[in-house]
Amino acid sequence: MSISRVLILTGLVLLLTACKFLPTRGPSCNRPGGYESAQNMPSLKVPAGLDAPDTKASLPIPQITEPEKPRQSGDPCLDEPPRYSPPKGAKPAG
Repeated sequence: MSISRVLILTGLVLLLTACKFLPTRGPSCNRPGGYESAQNMPSLKVPAGLDAPDTKASLPIPQITEPEKPRQSGDPCLDEPPRYSPPKGAKPAG
């Protein structure tokens, strides 16, 4: 292998691994999700001569009757598991 190939390969590896160190915009729970603007749609109008699709398993969007609890900036995301550390001095099972 020539030195130029080694240098190019090393440069590519460094570029690809550098992405890990780029700053992110914070946890996804602080950004609105695409599902938050979901709406119920009217029933499908099927032309004459065609069969209507089976909609027994469709999921209606329920109406929210209570206001959402405000989230603080330090609150953990609901889709992330809580941090866990075993008690000090505990031995692993088995």
